[in-house]
Amino acid sequence: MNISGIQYKLRGFIGFSGRRTSVNNVGHYTATVRRINETWEVHDDTKEKKTIISPMTKTACQILIYTI
Repeated sequence: MNISGIQYKLRGFIGFSGRRTSVNNVGHYTATVRRINETWEVHDDTKEKKTIISPMTKTACQILIYTI
């Protein structure tokens, strides 16, 4: 993404699965990150190890993380 001549690169995002109500959120958060070798990994504390995913995988996200 380029804004005012500055190039930003998507490095990761936070995802939420579960349900939201007006009172509370019941669910679980995961982090998906782009490694230096350009592979994407899902980090989920309910699983024993990280999962490598395709860059074309569709997923809902709550927070996007960019770097310059």
